[in-house]
Amino acid sequence: MIHAPLRRGNFLEVVVFTIINSLLLTCALDRSININLRQTQSSSMSFINIDDLNEKEVIPGYRGRALHTGTMTFMYWTVEAGAIMPQHSHLHEQVAHVLKGKFELTVDGETQLLEPGKVAAIAPHVKHGGRAITECELLDVFLPEREDYKF
Repeated sequence: MIHAPLRRGNFLEVVVFTIINSLLLTCALDRSININLRQTQSSSMSFINIDDLNEKEVIPGYRGRALHTGTMTFMYWTVEAGAIMPQHSHLHEQVAHVLKGKFELTVDGETQLLEPGKVAAIAPHVKHGGRAITECELLDVFLPEREDYKF
């Protein structure tokens, strides 16, 4: 999927950017839904036990299990207290959820404490990183799929 970088500009530029990215996302989802439906015509739903997924320590203190749907990646993290996720960016849209614990997340220079019930929506190519204040269980959802998390 192609995402144009977001520039700070006038209101019309932001509206046009939003419409173009929405159209790109809709086209990609329509295409992938059709493909996924053809691939799974024999069943309407798959059930997966997260504990059955392969686990890998991606960076020190961050052990992850990845579920891939064909269009998205769901990354279930177990994070040690004090573990740091360095500032980084990627082409993927990301929604970060804290399922258990407290996690300090910085997105585009703004830092907030995330606890269960609060999520962060991170646009593609935006710098972000954080640290676990306590032991945490996190769920990050990425669109499109993270090829680097296929293990």
